[in-house]
Amino acid sequence: MKTLPEQTRFVAADYPRELYSAGVEGTVLLQLLISEDGTVEEVSVDESLHPVLDSTAVSAAKQFRFEPARLNTGDIVAVQLQYAYHFSLDEVVADTEEVINFQGRLRERGTRRPMANALVVLENIRNTEDIAVPLEVYLRRIGEFHGQDFEAGRLITETDSEGRFSFASLPACSLSVRVVSGGYEEFRREEAISAGEELLVTYYIPARSYDDYEVVAYYRKEEREVSRRSLPAAEVQRVPGLSGDAVRVVQALPGVARLSFGSGNISVRGSYLWDSKFLLDGVEIPQLYHFGGLKSVVNSEAIEAVDFYPGGWGVRHGGAIGGLVDVQTRRARDDRFHGKVGASSLDAYFFVEGPLRDDLRIMASARRSYFGDIASAVLDNIEDGPDVSLTPFYWDYLASIEYAISPDHHVRTSLYGSYDSLEIHLREEEFSAGSDDMDHLDKIQNNSSFVRFTTALESRLFENLSNELTFSLLQQKTYNAAFGFFMQDLTVHGMDIQNTLSKTFSESVSLHVGTDVTLGSYDLYLDILGVHGVNRDTLTGDMNRIGGYVYAELRPRENWLVIPGIRYDHYGLLHHEGAWFPDFWEYSRRRRIPYSGEPSARISTRYSLSDAHVLKAAAGTYNQSPQPFGFVTHETWGNPDLPATKAAHYVVGHEWQITDRISTDIQGYYNMQWDIPRMQNSDDDFDRENINQNLFIADETGRTYGMELMLRHNRGERFFGWLAYTLSRSERWDVQKEEYRLFDQDQTHNLQLVGSFSLPNNWEVGGRMHYTTGNPDTPVSIGNENIQGKSIGRISGEENSIRKDPFFKVDLRAEKQWIFERTILTSHVDIQNISWFFHKNPEFTLWDDFYKERQDISMIPLIDAGFTLAF
Repeated sequence: MKTLPEQTRFVAADYPRELYSAGVEGTVLLQLLISEDGTVEEVSVDESLHPVLDSTAVSAAKQFRFEPARLNTGDIVAVQLQYAYHFSLDEVVADTEEVINFQGRLRERGTRRPMANALVVLENIRNTEDIAVPLEVYLRRIGEFHGQDFEAGRLITETDSEGRFSFASLPACSLSVRVVSGGYEEFRREEAISAGEELLVTYYIPARSYDDYEVVAYYRKEEREVSRRSLPAAEVQRVPGLSGDAVRVVQALPGVARLSFGSGNISVRGSYLWDSKFLLDGVEIPQLYHFGGLKSVVNSEAIEAVDFYPGGWGVRHGGAIGGLVDVQTRRARDDRFHGKVGASSLDAYFFVEGPLRDDLRIMASARRSYFGDIASAVLDNIEDGPDVSLTPFYWDYLASIEYAISPDHHVRTSLYGSYDSLEIHLREEEFSAGSDDMDHLDKIQNNSSFVRFTTALESRLFENLSNELTFSLLQQKTYNAAFGFFMQDLTVHGMDIQNTLSKTFSESVSLHVGTDVTLGSYDLYLDILGVHGVNRDTLTGDMNRIGGYVYAELRPRENWLVIPGIRYDHYGLLHHEGAWFPDFWEYSRRRRIPYSGEPSARISTRYSLSDAHVLKAAAGTYNQSPQPFGFVTHETWGNPDLPATKAAHYVVGHEWQITDRISTDIQGYYNMQWDIPRMQNSDDDFDRENINQNLFIADETGRTYGMELMLRHNRGERFFGWLAYTLSRSERWDVQKEEYRLFDQDQTHNLQLVGSFSLPNNWEVGGRMHYTTGNPDTPVSIGNENIQGKSIGRISGEENSIRKDPFFKVDLRAEKQWIFERTILTSHVDIQNISWFFHKNPEFTLWDDFYKERQDISMIPLIDAGFTLAF
């Protein structure tokens, strides 16, 4: 046989609906006799499937045609062969058309965030009406369509980046929809598919946790600083005792001394309050907190992280010798418009953000306090109440717009503003304590405000060359008056220009060159009541500081980073002779230059022993204008020839990443400060009658040293917290006694424990314990009675020779979230100083007229309760 018969015509056998609906399929084995002309002469059944299908197969086979068989000689012959006729259910549904009839979107419940890469499972499909084959056969067929799969009786698909999903050619039926995604509760919903109709749905899936911090918790950019501690805002807003304010977390970190209640500043590593600098996105702002330190001047909703530098920072920042707090605001979200409104015992606010288009996004917020209005209204309506009217309030606002000029160029423009007002008014008629030549004889008034406009441009000029340019304008106003004794009216206008050009030469070498310029002027009007009447003076001047710096990032080895840098700052306000070489200590001899400028040299290094252990060290010199600004350099009351205040920082440390979430950071430090201004006194042979004698001199020096430990547990599924401990000693040189004495803010031990637990049903509870050694104090001795015998003069003992009682405080916080489809309602209660009931901390001390009896004033518990609604 040279060739076998080859089929040239096929006729489909009839496949009755009642049979394939019943799932009958298989093969009929036929015996065919093919004639010499290619027709089928005889058909018989060798193996039966079903009588009806046997018959239809035979009928169809008789209509087949073949190319006849041939012998090797070329002759055509008739042959008999076996033929298998297949009846397949898959062939019945092979022509099913792909038509989408069920599609939807998945959103996180409450936040409405798209859920990408979530599994959508259709199961328990039942009550089908419009299919003629068994359901599993049909589902297997449509499971071959793009984007959907059939597995174990279920249809499965996955959402795209926008949370969208779809299914095609579903039969009319009832089914169960199940959504499975990591970090979310399992979601089930019953649906019905109707013939000829498309089902459109949106499902809001509850998340297991609504902690925004989880989005960025494990993103860790490479650390370059030695002493920086950075905390994400979404975590620290839940720290007990801080009223939900992200910036106040600085008060719970190592290296920061506890200040008296109501203080709006910080003391870092034994420095004066004015020795630290507050930055907002790298640009200095006049104040960090509203009066009393109750809230920061920036809404926490706009903050991405709070970076705290207690010492040893690099040359990019100048004008400070204590510490730095850099509040980093975040980019506005670009997925949709978001909003939030909130109210608490202190204030109320609104916050909005979102995209105007793909390359343009905005953010805005405004906040105002009202607790002062309530307190004032209560006092005004109390019969026989105190003859004091108290009217404190604050407000702040922000607005920013971001524009992506191109993939390599981004610009951001921001406007920030803050206003504080505090008036204490005595209601007694004809009350006059000060001079009639001055205003506000019957009240204390304190107003402060600032407006900061900033534009920042980030550019990638070439592959290895980038530039950051920031331009900022500032207006600051401060007004203080007290009962006709004192009045100060200060207006400051400033302009800041910062620019950093960065060049990467290789993976191991990069160079950064920058300028840091502050140009400004001030108008200061002063009234001070003296022995001979009111002393008035108006002072107008410039407050320019022009700085430049260069630093390199060097990697001698892959695990070793070295950052050396130099900086120079020129102080236009000062008249002293500057230095040409950085001061690492107070030199007895040094060469001077005829310009009021000071150089700085700083170096830091980080050496990775392994993935878990890092050794680090830093050393550097720092300088700033004499503080308090304006007063100590005043031509009449101050000394315009004061030099810049200087400091040297030395830091060593070790970091240990114990687990993915648990880490330690231990640092030892030694700081020196010199050329610190101080007011002269009688021990200096100061002649108060000599108006040409300077009231301030810069001969004070100080030193601080200690150890800081930060044991931190990053936020996990159920817990976050840390232990912050500082062991320190801060001293100032007593010029008269020629020995060191304790600094006013010296606190030997400062321990804080912070912990917060996430509980079921979106509850979160936490606590904070704070213990510090009491501040140094000066004892009071009884003096001689005055002429009238009604009081005695105070005689003080040795300065800072005793200590106040230790400070101990416990704060508690509870938070509950209610999750709706499109909104999240959050309520909180923050109880500060609940330990007052069993331990009272002396904040202030009052003595009677004879200094025999004293009364310690303690801070009572404060309750901050409120809510936020996010939409």
